[in-house]
Amino acid sequence: MSAPVLARDRSGRRYVWPPKGPSELVVPSVTTILGQLSKPALVNWSAKEVATYAAENMDAWQNLPPSDAIDLLKRAPYRNMTKRQNIGSAVHTAIESWQGGEPVVEDLDLLPYVAAAVGFLDGHTTELLEQEATVFSRQYLYAGTLDAIVTLKDGRIAIVDWKTGKAIYPEAALQLCAYANAEFVGTADGTEHPLPEIDLGIVVHLKDDGTYVAREVEFSTRMFKTFVALRTVQLWRDDHEQHALGETRRGPDKKEADSAAGNTDGRVVRLRPA
Repeated sequence: MSAPVLARDRSGRRYVWPPKGPSELVVPSVTTILGQLSKPALVNWSAKEVATYAAENMDAWQNLPPSDAIDLLKRAPYRNMTKRQNIGSAVHTAIESWQGGEPVVEDLDLLPYVAAAVGFLDGHTTELLEQEATVFSRQYLYAGTLDAIVTLKDGRIAIVDWKTGKAIYPEAALQLCAYANAEFVGTADGTEHPLPEIDLGIVVHLKDDGTYVAREVEFSTRMFKTFVALRTVQLWRDDHEQHALGETRRGPDKKEADSAAGNTDGRVVRLRPA
């Protein structure tokens, strides 16, 4: 999956609307906003990745100068992260082509993931209403590209999000809730139309053995308020953080401070209490 046509990368993904002419909206993506969440598991994972790489590739770094060794080791987590992101993007593209009537998957390693997605769609849905749709909120100033909106066999309308990582994480619920509360779908030609009324979200974890696990998300006002709070934090970072501190005022340097304290030879002077 390539970057959505309405997306712009600038310190995290940003979206613009309309796509041509003066921009009415330049807003952060839902996933950028969710980046404000604390993720201790990610810190632990990064430490493990560095330790694993160091243990398995000692010949690659132990004879390097310290600065070069540190640079090599600290990038270890991003090697696997990039690989995982590439898998996710390729799977999204394969699923999108299948949904569009072009069931061609060139990379055989992706077949199990696509088979899992097809299994979910065939087993639980009757109609694909939207795919790779970019949604916007003028009121709360955010946007994002959802994977699909489907009609389930029981008649409910659901937003579907495909995941190909190690697990489904709770923040996915906030992600789908944000999509469901957007105000319109924007298209590449500059037209917009409202979202259908969404009943629920479904996060589908696609596995490399061709199976899947699907988790439903029931939206609530409290859940959306949590996302809006994170949007407020992102707004601080976008517009206020760099200007929050005023003029810099520096005290005297060490020599001047010593002189003012009567300590001309550089020794530490301790004042006795009166």
